[in-house]
Amino acid sequence: MRVVVLAPQGVRVDERISDAADVQTVGWADSGAHVSVRRPSSWAAAAQRRIGSGIPARIVLRLLGADNATQFARAISSNRDALRVLATADLVVAAEEDAAFAAWRAARPAQAPRSVYGTAAALAAVDALSRGVA
Repeated sequence: MRVVVLAPQGVRVDERISDAADVQTVGWADSGAHVSVRRPSSWAAAAQRRIGSGIPARIVLRLLGADNATQFARAISSNRDALRVLATADLVVAAEEDAAFAAWRAARPAQAPRSVYGTAAALAAVDALSRGVA
C-alpha cells in the first residue's frame, strides 16, 4: 500500500503509518520532503503581507488564489514528480491545514485515492485499507 503525505512545511510521519505502508511525502522545496515543489510566488507572499490575517483576509486571499493552500495545490498540480507520486497512491494524507485543499483536489477524479486529514484519520484509513475494508 502506498501512502502520500502532503505536508508543505514538512512533517515526521508516524511510525505506525510508515511501518504499515510505503510512505512518500510532498512539501515545499526546503521542507525535507521526498518530493519538493516550488514555493509560493512572490506576488502571493506580497498579497499575504499586505492583506494580513483573520477570517476576512483569508477569504480575500483564497478568492485571489494567494493563500498558502491554493499556492500549494497549484505547485503540486504543476510538478510532474508530485503528480506521479499521487497517481500511484492508495491514500493521500493532508498533514497540515494548508495541504487539505491539495488532498481534496487529488481525491476528486473517478479513480482517485482516498483522502484524509490528520494522523488519527490516516491511521484509521491505513488499518481499513490493510484489512480490505475501505
